Amino acid sequence: YSRHWTPVHFDVVVDDVHEAAARAKRAGAVQESECIEWRGSKCITFADPFGHGFCVIQFEGDTYR
Repeated sequence: YSRHWTPVHFDVVVDDVHEAAARAKRAGAVQESECIEWRGSKCITFADPFGHGFCVIQFEGDTYR
């Protein structure tokens, strides 16, 4: 695994990916990517203060298209 995709990695589904990104950064997370749009979703990757990777994801509908 590369550092971001360690065996412990989680995704958080949110209503507003940009609002969630700002909140994560205020809590000490480091943003690792720009907002990526893919198959009806928006995703931003982060590392927590201990270096564990996680994503915040916003869907247009209930899931990926």
